[in-house]
Amino acid sequence: MPNEIFNDIQQYFQKVADEKNNDDKSRDAPKVSTINGMRKMRGKNRKAISSHVAFAYSYYYLITWLYRYAKYGEINIAVSDIKSILGYSKTSQEVDFIIKKNGILDSLNYTDTTTNYPIAWEYETELEFTLINDLDNYYKDSYRKSKGKNYRVKMPIKSFYRSEESRQEDDGYDGLFFDPYDFHLIPFEVFMRCMDNKNLGVRGFYLYGFLSHKNNLYKEGYTVPIDELADKAAIPLSTLERVLDELRRYNMITCIHNQDFYVKGLEDAKANTYKTNDYQSYSFEPLEIHKMKMLSPDRYEKYLQSKNETDNVVKNLINNF
Repeated sequence: MPNEIFNDIQQYFQKVADEKNNDDKSRDAPKVSTINGMRKMRGKNRKAISSHVAFAYSYYYLITWLYRYAKYGEINIAVSDIKSILGYSKTSQEVDFIIKKNGILDSLNYTDTTTNYPIAWEYETELEFTLINDLDNYYKDSYRKSKGKNYRVKMPIKSFYRSEESRQEDDGYDGLFFDPYDFHLIPFEVFMRCMDNKNLGVRGFYLYGFLSHKNNLYKEGYTVPIDELADKAAIPLSTLERVLDELRRYNMITCIHNQDFYVKGLEDAKANTYKTNDYQSYSFEPLEIHKMKMLSPDRYEKYLQSKNETDNVVKNLINNF
């Protein structure tokens, strides 16, 4: 996945939210269909932004995988199927503005709609696709008949052209399929585990991807205050804490507490360190996780005094031994 995807989609959704905020306040939110039934469409607040950012990220990952491994030549997969895989109702219209033709991902030059999809691939010196238009008329008509003449897929543009400029120049491919740089790699097994867990879904996958990207930059782990992580990942704090706990329960990530207690307002507080784990080490059953105990400033001060007294006693014993 291209590393710039985080800034690109966060900034775009924030821009959309700012532009529509006044309109949303002036009218009742329409009802939309979700996998859990009908509910009111959320306003363009931070929670809605984080949900749509996570969906856009997960959607782009999935359609990139489908294209890269020519899955469209093996299975019939419609837009409604992709919505369902990502945890939305097949008939939901809530995310259509993201994935439709000339929608957000098209506008960001991440996707493009095409009827000329890959049905096979091979790799010798470089990646090569066999597209449906490469077939003779007999086989082409056979595919069209099985899928429908209007069958369309999304082409992952960043995998072919890294920028709009290179796409316009069309002077060879410089996308991730052909010239991989400044990217993070997530095994498909991670995607499946997240989609199989309703408490993770697209938000869990997006957060895992964000932390994986940061772990590429910080090899010893990504150390960051929780409120700063919420801001950088564009996820509300309460949602972030819940999803982090769920990732930890299945050993998908490791959280290292760099202090003994959480004390609100502590000036020299030490942030947690986060590491993503390989999918081979994931647990199929939820594990108990250690969470920092909370102490008030007064109780923490008493704890420090007691700890210092104990340390001094130990030092004196050692010195007099």
